[in-house]
Amino acid sequence: MIIRKAINEDVNDISNLIQKMTEKNPNNYSIEQITAWKRYNTPSEIKKQMDDRLIFCAIKDNELIGTIALKKDFILGFYVSYSMKSS
Repeated sequence: MIIRKAINEDVNDISNLIQKMTEKNPNNYSIEQITAWKRYNTPSEIKKQMDDRLIFCAIKDNELIGTIALKKDFILGFYVSYSMKSS
């Protein structure tokens, strides 16, 4: 596994990972929250976010398995693929 700073080519994979994690946890969020979260985490929005925060990707076997966004002293998002759950 490698961890590296996200690049523009990662935005689709980051968006897909966040969307999947949100969909797999419907009991944790209201419909309104899920809708807002999906809008906020589209590839174009993630590309904009890369300008004001640090976003890192965890890659294993050429697949994005996790991402984290940091801004100053705050974690703004942390997602790990369910494929890693049993690892």
